[in-house]
Amino acid sequence: MHTTSKRLVALIAFVLALGVVVSHPIAAPAQQTEVAPAQQAEEGRSDPGDEPPEPGTTEPEPTTTEPEPTTTDPEPSPDPDPTSPDPEPSISNLTPSESGSTDTGTTQLNAADAPRAIGAQAAQSPVLLETAESFAVLGGSTVTNTGPSVISGDVGVAPGVDPACDVTGFPPGTVINETIHRCDAVAAQAQADLTRAYDDAAGRISTERVATELGGQTLTTGVYDSASGTFGITGALTLDAQGDPDAVFIFQTASTLTTASASRVVLINGAQACNVFWQIGSSATLGTNSSFAGNILALTSITATTGATVDGRLLARNGAVTLDSNTITASECAVAVQVPVDDDPTGDDPTTGPGEGDTSDDEPTTGPGEGDTGDDGTDGRRPPTCVSGWLPKTGFA
Repeated sequence: MHTTSKRLVALIAFVLALGVVVSHPIAAPAQQTEVAPAQQAEEGRSDPGDEPPEPGTTEPEPTTTEPEPTTTDPEPSPDPDPTSPDPEPSISNLTPSESGSTDTGTTQLNAADAPRAIGAQAAQSPVLLETAESFAVLGGSTVTNTGPSVISGDVGVAPGVDPACDVTGFPPGTVINETIHRCDAVAAQAQADLTRAYDDAAGRISTERVATELGGQTLTTGVYDSASGTFGITGALTLDAQGDPDAVFIFQTASTLTTASASRVVLINGAQACNVFWQIGSSATLGTNSSFAGNILALTSITATTGATVDGRLLARNGAVTLDSNTITASECAVAVQVPVDDDPTGDDPTTGPGEGDTSDDEPTTGPGEGDTGDDGTDGRRPPTCVSGWLPKTGFA
């Protein structure tokens, strides 16, 4: 039994030793196989003449691997997308995040697609009436008045209807400090200028097309044409100059203008009746007790019914102007002027100019133009004081 145990132990030891011997030679060649190519490649790069190449398949390997860099080197150059014609980035090809800009051109597109909005904001020049500006009422055939109308401005007819050239109803109507022109050269010239003004107004490019009914709307400067070819005003139409006294409003209609009784044209924020023009393709009728503003340039006729008031002009090219107890004032544009204020309240010193102060002899220590050197600390050297106001363009304070 003892002998059997010894033999068993010896057998186990032999098997273990044999496994170590067998495993060691198998691992060693694998290790050499992995390391040898790397060392051989390294030695081949450092000094290819130190060791002769081995025969067989190992010799062509450097030839196969050497051109590989040549094949792979040009690969980075076509790296950009071959579908792109320009491999280098440009501002036009960059996205907003790449270029640092958030503008994608929407502003330019919107401006191009909105000519009406641009036109509405663009400044319009006034329609020039020339010699017709002095007329409050001008007819092509006749001017007829009923009742105590009051007209501030010239009244005239040209060319009239042969054989008569009728301007009737004055009195009872009154023309204040102006002249009635019956088919004379002044009226004829005014009609010629009216024709030019009418054509100018009709030829303006519309900035906005509006509905027939203007009542209840607030409009800013621009050229407005009627969607239906006619205009009507019921209630109030408000014209807003937005602080610009030179704002121009032009209304174009192919047919008629009719205002309802007690309707109004309201001017706000510096709007002036002299800068409002109504180009009417046929005739205009102003309702009873209505309040109208602007210059009516009608191709045919104009009728102002009882009690209608007009801040502007009624100018008809071919037909009659008919009045009934109306008040019509040929408005003139006002201009802002500065009026110097004399600083000498007493007015007893003719040598004192605006802003110079008192230079009388009762103050021997005061030099010319220095004024009072009292406790107010001003030494009389106050700048001219001006006040701004609106005055007619034909007169000054």
